[in-house]
Amino acid sequence: MPRPRSARWAAVVAIAVLAAGCGAPPTGTVRGTVSVEGQPVVNGLITFSSEVGNRDVYSAVIVNGKYTTDPIPAGATKVTVVNRMANPAEAPAPAAGGKQGIGSGLGSGDLAPPPKTAAKKSATVPAKYGTSDKSGLTYDVTAGDQTKDFDLTP
Repeated sequence: MPRPRSARWAAVVAIAVLAAGCGAPPTGTVRGTVSVEGQPVVNGLITFSSEVGNRDVYSAVIVNGKYTTDPIPAGATKVTVVNRMANPAEAPAPAAGGKQGIGSGLGSGDLAPPPKTAAKKSATVPAKYGTSDKSGLTYDVTAGDQTKDFDLTP
């Protein structure tokens, strides 16, 4: 016996509603600056701990006060900020000839330590910003690109 037209229509609507709900949740990319009392954090790490879905963690490197995240699910997040110890982006370039160190075949003068470069003064991130339960920092990620600056206080 054929189904009534209204039952078929209801089934089609139910499938469409379920299919629409199966898409990926909206995400947002956050970019901005991080400073301590107006002085940029030269080399740090900012982390957004999602309060929605799987509660995943999304981190971005802070370079010269600026950061950009990968896509984060839209919704509430807790934010932490820490200093990083070394900056691989500022590693000294190899000596002329592209090789450095023992066994390179270069003369002994090539074993001298690399010249010191002027280090930028970095703001020190207070320890309280390193844990999400003490930082007090939160941010509601929305769909799309957005800017969020953080000026931390001691």
